[in-house]
Amino acid sequence: MKTFCLMVIVSIFSAGHLIAQSVDASSPWVDRVPPVGAFWGIGSANFSIIGASIRAAQQQAQRDLLTKVAHAKGTATEESGRTIITATLYGQARVIETYQEPGGTVWVLMEYKPLTGFSYLLENGVAIITGYTGPGGDITIPCEIDGHPVRIIDRNILSVSRSLMTSSNMSERGRVDLDVTIHRGPTTPVTSVNIPIGITEIRAGAFRGSSGLNSINVAAGNENFSSRGGVLFHKTGGTLIAFPASKKGEYIIPDGVIAIGDYAFYRSNELTSVTIPSSVKSIGTRAFFSCERLISVIFSDGVIDIGDFAFARSDNLSPETREILRIRFGLE
Repeated sequence: MKTFCLMVIVSIFSAGHLIAQSVDASSPWVDRVPPVGAFWGIGSANFSIIGASIRAAQQQAQRDLLTKVAHAKGTATEESGRTIITATLYGQARVIETYQEPGGTVWVLMEYKPLTGFSYLLENGVAIITGYTGPGGDITIPCEIDGHPVRIIDRNILSVSRSLMTSSNMSERGRVDLDVTIHRGPTTPVTSVNIPIGITEIRAGAFRGSSGLNSINVAAGNENFSSRGGVLFHKTGGTLIAFPASKKGEYIIPDGVIAIGDYAFYRSNELTSVTIPSSVKSIGTRAFFSCERLISVIFSDGVIDIGDFAFARSDNLSPETREILRIRFGLE
């Protein structure tokens, strides 16, 4: 099995854009055995700048690996004397182990699974959900993944991206053109998200930009979060964390809410009016960013702080609302 592992790594990285040499006997993971149905590969990122995080290096190396696997799994056709490789990739990669050289280069051993589901990073034995690739509709955040408890939901986990990588190389058979589309995110819109009992942290903007989302639900017994009418709050109700982007019409923020979180209403394009009670003291960064149909924001006297770009690109705000933002908060 060791030979198989090395052969897979070489096959992935030999198809151009080589950033790492094959594993040698001194590597800390040379004896690992790849699971059935999975590719293993190595990504690297040189983070010699003081203070650069291991996590940033892991994410960079993960992107590098995805590119290599897409290349290796591409379909080749011949046309007019040149070879064209095309592929669309659905899947996820997870970090198995990280090794940092004294010089600053971070090497990351990763397992790639061409399957749908949740991607994650491990931190102190706890899984952090970083993304989702698969069918939309009603989805549930897992309580555990690969035996690791899920405790944290990262930023922007439902975003959809399609990145195109192209290159040309000359070979003994002529020119080889690479054209790879890497798909990340739900394949159809996610309409509702169910959060299990064990989640302790949901990072700002976790569900932002998910245009089909209509409801965020929290399991009874979760000690940190709650849901009211499909809107996500901290358990005490003091902070409104996330408003589903496809909820329509007017919304009255419940009295008792103290803060509207960063990205809380981000691109809520079906929202037309919002009423903010006197209990609200702060509105977070990009809280109402790019709410295309938002016309009216009814303020009380409680708001004393508005974050950067809180209402940026919400271009249909009424003249009355714009005047309040300008006079009271100095926003243009």
